[in-house]
Amino acid sequence: TEIKVTLEAARQKYPNKNNVEIITNDKGKRTTPSVVAYKKNQLLIGQSAKAVMYNKDSLSMSNSKRLIGRLFKDKSVQNDIKYLPVKIEEDPITKKPQYCIKVGNEEKKYFPEDVSCMILKHLKEFSEEFIGKEVKKAVITVPAHFNNSQREATKLAAEKAGLEVIRLINEPT
Repeated sequence: TEIKVTLEAARQKYPNKNNVEIITNDKGKRTTPSVVAYKKNQLLIGQSAKAVMYNKDSLSMSNSKRLIGRLFKDKSVQNDIKYLPVKIEEDPITKKPQYCIKVGNEEKKYFPEDVSCMILKHLKEFSEEFIGKEVKKAVITVPAHFNNSQREATKLAAEKAGLEVIRLINEPT
């Protein structure tokens, strides 16, 4: 799955256009893979993370959109974790799934919202570089089948990334 962020701030850069410009990422793509990976203690996000996703010396957190806003015991989560390249366990307090990876000598745990936050923060920073201004607001696309819990978790991830969500829209839009 991939995340596409359409930024309202692009209107400021292109004031004579009647539509929102989709800013390409650092690889020139209009979409950024929803993958975060550690390779040799270096954090990779998006295309770079996807490129090393199946390397034996990398630790990749992918499919966070399939896990976000769900409980560990959900049937779909149990099915999905069978195919993920890293260990997923239940957080004893929240009962949500979390990625468990060992980076160097340290065990790190991330909720799917944390992974989405890292991706959104990466896109925010790149967008700010592109337009030369701070980005505070965003319209974010989510899968059309997302339930309210998943939509709220996506908003929370965006807020953690420093973004005010103007609107969530369905991806096919």
